[in-house]
Amino acid sequence: LRAAGHLRTLDRARPGLPHWRLAEVGVGASARGLGVGSALLAHGLARVDADGSAAYLESSTARNRALYLRNGFAELGALAGLAGSSPVAMWRPARAEALAR
Repeated sequence: LRAAGHLRTLDRARPGLPHWRLAEVGVGASARGLGVGSALLAHGLARVDADGSAAYLESSTARNRALYLRNGFAELGALAGLAGSSPVAMWRPARAEALAR
């Protein structure tokens, strides 16, 4: 039941606009700082951009938020009511060149 409540909290934060949700991306400790996370994010965002869509995600660390901010995401705000974590909702609008198609 707690997991279901957690998912409901996450879903309530998502914008009502069409978008891709980038979820559950992680890099092992030995690979951190080597560009692996950036490469995974770039791959996902390439698919989002090819679709002409926006992207949404939740970030649980300041380090990850910095990566997402560098890649065009903006913070929507902290997600309250989640036991044991304090993620921040983040949004990246569809790219202008994708919208021009």
